[in-house]
Amino acid sequence: MKQPKICPVIFPRIRRRAFLTMVGAMVSTVASGRLWSPVAHAYEVTLSPTTPRLGDTILVVISSVSTAGTAPVVSVNGTDYPSFLVSGNRYRALIPTSPLDTPGQLTLNVSGSDISRRLTVNLAGRSFTT
Repeated sequence: MKQPKICPVIFPRIRRRAFLTMVGAMVSTVASGRLWSPVAHAYEVTLSPTTPRLGDTILVVISSVSTAGTAPVVSVNGTDYPSFLVSGNRYRALIPTSPLDTPGQLTLNVSGSDISRRLTVNLAGRSFTT
């Protein structure tokens, strides 16, 4: 059986053209952002004390993955508490509790330009002498 003769000039051109077409498609996919999924910039939040009681002030330290953006806001029971820049991408907010609050679940919502995060902490009761 005789092998068909392929012209050495045309075959590399076909491969080169297919390669360039494939590279062009890959570049346009990356440029349009379809290849990369959007990354959610989550907040890392630490609370102190971890088991607060009535009358305690809760210290909320927020670390953001992104260095740019606005300061996050901490919302508790419909009241917004601002956070203040400590250093780099770390923010601090102070959440007061009162003897008049009811003990139980306290929901903190940390929100900013990137994402919001919801935390639940158990607020323990305390007896105050009068």
